[in-house]
Amino acid sequence: MFEKVLYKIVIILPYILLALSFISLILGVVKKSSKEPCKKYFILSAASIILGIIIFFIPMIIIINSMG
Repeated sequence: MFEKVLYKIVIILPYILLALSFISLILGVVKKSSKEPCKKYFILSAASIILGIIIFFIPMIIIINSMG
């Protein structure tokens, strides 16, 4: 039961965070072109990419360790 939930988290959540990072990156570019420096969108983009990588790799390590 727990492993099925873990697999769903591994599959779905990084893609959601990646989509959020692209949306915030696009918003940052749009806001930057309107002569307003909006660093919060770029920070949100970087943070969501980092969280996506962490959320993807930590459960994978746990799953690989539990198999072997």
